[in-house]
Amino acid sequence: MLNITKIQLIHQNRLKNVFKARHPALVTRPQLGGIVIKVAKANPRKPCSANRAVCKIKLKVTKKSIWCFLPGDDKSQASRIATPHKLVLIQGGGPRDLPGVHYKIIRGWPSKSGVLQKILEPPRRCSRRAKYGIKNRLRLKRTRLKILIKRRKKFN
Repeated sequence: MLNITKIQLIHQNRLKNVFKARHPALVTRPQLGGIVIKVAKANPRKPCSANRAVCKIKLKVTKKSIWCFLPGDDKSQASRIATPHKLVLIQGGGPRDLPGVHYKIIRGWPSKSGVLQKILEPPRRCSRRAKYGIKNRLRLKRTRLKILIKRRKKFN
């Protein structure tokens, strides 16, 4: 807290803390849609050495151009998510080791299926399934069993 004298208070009021937005391009919205301009790879800061997939997006509402992070396990899959002229949805947040990248793309939008995965193929991911649109293993086993039982009934 600042110690201020009465004379200083007469001449100027106390300074209030100004709220600085973390993600100014979103303009108090949780998500915003935009169009991909170009896809590139970026080098992170010092301790990390991997190449990260990023893309430049022009927002539909505010017409600003911003850099966004492409989340994904492998970057070849990530570059397929955002090809130039594709419509994507972004949200705040991003990797800490990439300077200037403060947003990330929401995967599986606008396609309703999430990140595509075959029903009969066993899922490799167990954690954070909702984020990647991957079904539950136990439910998949049950559906596979139901499919096999139906096939057997058809033949018998």
